[in-house]
Amino acid sequence: PDGGIVMAGESINFGRKKVQRSILIKVDSFGCLIPGCHKTDNIEPKRASKCQIYPNPSTSTLKVTLPNVFDAWNYKIMSASGAVIQNGVFSSEQNQISIQNLANGIYQITLFNTKNNHYENHSFIVAR
Repeated sequence: PDGGIVMAGESINFGRKKVQRSILIKVDSFGCLIPGCHKTDNIEPKRASKCQIYPNPSTSTLKVTLPNVFDAWNYKIMSASGAVIQNGVFSSEQNQISIQNLANGIYQITLFNTKNNHYENHSFIVAR
């Protein structure tokens, strides 16, 4: 009546002996063993982006602003099909990438801080 479900057991075959155990677990409609468990969770809230990519859409140069200039940031640009087109390392707060050789379309740039394992994915558009 409360919308919950009951889950049950297993069956194990040990050659000639067959063992069957039943385990019953009653959960509420949220899947909680303890009522009210759905009100809290251990999912980390989404981290805000630390890096800025602009202008978007862009024609010839993509500017990248990074929050921590003391750490190296690796980057790679990928096409819509996932092919890596360009990669490198940034070591300053303000950076520019030439995208003149890229055709019009949507691309993905991945930025990775090697010191604290922070990474971000951003999409950008090349439109001329």
